Amino acid sequence: MDVATYPLSVPSLDQEQPLLRAVLSERVKLVAFLRSIVRRRDMAEDLFQDLCVLVLQKADQIPDMAHLPAWLRTAARQLAMNALRKHGNRNLPLGEKVSELMEPHWRTMDAASGTSMSDALEACLAALSEPSRQLLKKKHADGFTGQELSRQLGRPVGSLYTTLSRIHKKLAECILRRVASARGSHA
Repeated sequence: MDVATYPLSVPSLDQEQPLLRAVLSERVKLVAFLRSIVRRRDMAEDLFQDLCVLVLQKADQIPDMAHLPAWLRTAARQLAMNALRKHGNRNLPLGEKVSELMEPHWRTMDAASGTSMSDALEACLAALSEPSRQLLKKKHADGFTGQELSRQLGRPVGSLYTTLSRIHKKLAECILRRVASARGSHA
């Protein structure tokens, strides 16, 4: 049977569709949140998929859409911590104190839609120089370590991290400006 014609066996999908759409629109933020805990992109992506399933299973426990972001972060944190325990804590999670310090920032980001964040990221990445984009791609998409990049580019590790830090700061400032601007134009 062709995958496109394979029947779905989820009878209440129509009822759950707005909830699932809301979760999927927050994908970028949730994967970033998960990755901040597990520190592995592949694991964060897998956990996001688990979170989507959990949302469908526990939809009746989510009071309303206004509570969804906090519920998602709590559930995501639990999934991430369980995954770390299961995998023997090979990747040390951020301490609870760091998570507490980050919580106000995550709540601030709740006001921005995942789509506006994705659009802002895409536009801000396009505004970077080609060498900066390539460096970010190698570090984050291709998963090179600082040491590997240092050897590959023939640059000292410290210099490389300084450059990455500057690029990240520039990106963050650009994204915040664009999201704030988009929020202001929709207010």
